[in-house]
Amino acid sequence: MLIKKEETLFDKQKTAEENKWQRVEEKTERENIRKIYKKAISALGTFIASERQREDTSLDWEKSLPVKKQEKRDGEIQNVINRVSELILRYPSHENLKNDLDVFILSPNSHADVLQESLIQLIKNEDGFFLTKPKQISDNTSKDKDIYSIFFKIDNEFRKEQLIMSGISISTHHNISVSFKEITQSQREKIIKTYYRENSNLQKNITLKLPTFSKKDNEIKFDGMRWEAKSNPLETDILDILTSWEKDFNDALVEAKKKKDQFSS
Repeated sequence: MLIKKEETLFDKQKTAEENKWQRVEEKTERENIRKIYKKAISALGTFIASERQREDTSLDWEKSLPVKKQEKRDGEIQNVINRVSELILRYPSHENLKNDLDVFILSPNSHADVLQESLIQLIKNEDGFFLTKPKQISDNTSKDKDIYSIFFKIDNEFRKEQLIMSGISISTHHNISVSFKEITQSQREKIIKTYYRENSNLQKNITLKLPTFSKKDNEIKFDGMRWEAKSNPLETDILDILTSWEKDFNDALVEAKKKKDQFSS
């Protein structure tokens, strides 16, 4: 009986010790997760802040960036790629993040905001990221399911014109929130043509694009180039902005089809 009691006591101590080490490992893992996310967010935040500063210096900054500043910019971009890639290697199932990183690599300036929003959304959903779970607001979650963030740029010539004519300084990048139910069926169709992927939900962060013809692939790319608005988004109704984008989309599609026909003939 004494031996059994000693064995039971030993088993309890062993179990308690194992549980203790498990809690330590789980805590260490949570801290590692937080570090990876924080490094990615920090790298992206540094790039976005520097990019805004470069834009404010000159409206045509991309064409006239000195070599040293270009090298600094390239280093910031590479740092973002490295940090976000760490997350993708750790979580290969994050398809939207991978897609956003791919687009960021092609166009860092126009897609940095979208990549940042993707990271923030992942952090919110990351089990173990927060030391205490954030409050769940259950009343409004169902209402927000069809709300999308729309990202777009403002045309540089329009910004320059506004500065000259009225002294108004308009920032380069903007985003608006809109319900998919509020926009027209033809607008939804164009967005889905650009962003819908098989076996995947439509991503919540959408950059307004225009179709272009790719000679390399001999096909029309619906996500060919980023659309640039020629209006002040602070003074223009959200639906009017989307109407302007749709008109430009249709014109660009006609032009892309012409180029495809010429290339094929």
